[in-house]
Amino acid sequence: MSRWMFLLKPPASDADTRAWLRLKGIRDIASGLIVLTTMLAADTRLVGIVPFVYAIIPLGDMSIVLGSGGSKSRVLSIHGVTCAAMLVVRLLLVHAI
Repeated sequence: MSRWMFLLKPPASDADTRAWLRLKGIRDIASGLIVLTTMLAADTRLVGIVPFVYAIIPLGDMSIVLGSGGSKSRVLSIHGVTCAAMLVVRLLLVHAI
């Protein structure tokens, strides 16, 4: 990876900074997918689709934290439960429409 990717120098090169930047990247990707989803499906299905797309964020956080040596129990209890809750809400919303 280029040191000057996107014309910015990383604030630090340690593992914690790299993990934090990856977390930010996951959020940027998910936000872009939400905009794309909104543009493609501007109807009642959107209410059920948006939580599904947003579930990418805790799933990505979970995998990054685990890959960085984070505590499995803590990661699953925070990010895993959040992801599962978002998917359950999605199912409930889709069936309510």
